[in-house]
Amino acid sequence: MRIRSVLIFAACALSLAPAAFAAKKVKAGALVKQQFSDTAMGYSLTFPAEWKVSVKDNSEAYRVVAQQKGFDVPPKYTHAPDYTTIPQIKIWVDTTTLDIRAFLDSLKSTSFRSPQKEAMFEEFDLFNGDFARPTVSTLSLSGGVSARKLMTRLRYTINVQRENASVADQVTEFKQGDLIAVKRANRLYLFYFVCERIYYEALSGVFDGVMNSLTFVDAEAESSSKSALDGASTPAAPTDSGGKSD
Repeated sequence: MRIRSVLIFAACALSLAPAAFAAKKVKAGALVKQQFSDTAMGYSLTFPAEWKVSVKDNSEAYRVVAQQKGFDVPPKYTHAPDYTTIPQIKIWVDTTTLDIRAFLDSLKSTSFRSPQKEAMFEEFDLFNGDFARPTVSTLSLSGGVSARKLMTRLRYTINVQRENASVADQVTEFKQGDLIAVKRANRLYLFYFVCERIYYEALSGVFDGVMNSLTFVDAEAESSSKSALDGASTPAAPTDSGGKSD
């Protein structure tokens, strides 16, 4: 009986071994003194010291998020700061056969749907709802990397409980931000920034600083960055502008 018990215990131990010694999930990159290096996707950049950085799993397109610590709270939310849109920067890297123009058109379109777009919008909440018609501009980042920036804002309405009262006030505000797109070969890099609109002017400079620190660690498809911007022979996406003016 004792031998049988030992055998049963050994069998149970072996069955649990794979779970106990399962490999840890690989992170999307390394963070050293606020410099984030994503070697798998071939780029690095630096976040401000006063921002908290969280690195995601390497298996995901959503690579990293940085949130400002000690952020300002709009006057309307003084007694309820949790309603504030925390200033944050997110990075998404995925593949697409579309050039940058066509891809951004597909994001702006209210009729175009795809699993990729739905997954992005789960993280890019600025585009979830009645967002204003975006403005698009061309950028030249550090190292001569060509990019396109999409800027928009989203109006939202929430009920905010009054301090020491059982009634709530209906508050309408805006969140505002940018989406910068870079294309290298078939790989698309999206850099997303959002905050409360009243702080956008001050914080957009911080985002610009992060983008100016962007470097690609290899020379692959550097010339394709420009051709992707020009949109030569890639499939066309819907041209519905989407969004609304406010």
